Amino acid sequence: LLIGLALSGSEDARKEGFHLLSSIAMAKKPGTWAAMISGPHQIDWSPANDPHSEEPPHPSGVLAASNILDSLTWGNDSSSEVLPYWLENLTANKQLCDLLEVDRRLLDLLDRDIRNYQTVVRASIQLLSSNTSGSVELLVKASQHHNPRTRREVASSLQRIASDNHGLALTLVESLIEDEDSDTRVISTTFISSLVKTDFQLFIDKAKLAFDKGDERITKRIVDSAMREYLSIDSFDGAELLPLAWASSDQSTKSKIAGLMIQQSEANPEAFIRTCERFREINDDTFNDVRTYILRRDSSMENKLEKSHD
Repeated sequence: LLIGLALSGSEDARKEGFHLLSSIAMAKKPGTWAAMISGPHQIDWSPANDPHSEEPPHPSGVLAASNILDSLTWGNDSSSEVLPYWLENLTANKQLCDLLEVDRRLLDLLDRDIRNYQTVVRASIQLLSSNTSGSVELLVKASQHHNPRTRREVASSLQRIASDNHGLALTLVESLIEDEDSDTRVISTTFISSLVKTDFQLFIDKAKLAFDKGDERITKRIVDSAMREYLSIDSFDGAELLPLAWASSDQSTKSKIAGLMIQQSEANPEAFIRTCERFREINDDTFNDVRTYILRRDSSMENKLEKSHD
């Protein structure tokens, strides 16, 4: 009955069938055993009050549950609309997750033509805390997946991944920032921007590489998300990110950079003069362009700009 319901790909099977699957694996009636809440990715989890079930799954029940999952793999509707959600839920139960080979099943789904790869990515991330090697393989594979929505899901989850495995997040962003899909590249830039608060030098290194790509959307994301914080830490712009950002900015981003320079002039006049000198060193046309945007935002900046020329 459960297999038939799940093969239809119905919402009822997706939402309610998992509880029955778990009960089959435990060989207990639904509601008669305590579900495990395995970690902080679960809202109700508390280290002081973890309702860990000491009872192991029943061997025959595990075999039956495994056969059910195998059956769902080959149904077009069930493999897209039911199985990914059930596997995601299983990641919260370490015992069942291991016995039912959730990591292998997720890898198999990435090889199939399903409609719900995003759920597979979320499940892979939840495995990070308990199955590091399996989840790393899953996320690397997802970051190289043929479906751009899958790669975007990985890109949008980089900060979450970094909280469990910072090195993996850095490895993934290196490939995602080079992705052929523009949206994936831009989304991954959000993680680069977040580094300004956690690893200042690494942010500088990654931002330089991002600006060098000449992609206006990438530059805009970094300027909007990180440059104010960056200048609050280093008002002199010692890494010379402002000129780099300017070179690959559209009009709205140039206006934002001009606004940042106005704020820089108020917080550190000497730093503002140095920034103007850097733009002038590029060429007069670039400096005049910067000057135009600054005066457009604040005409009273004329005197400060003249001082920077002295």
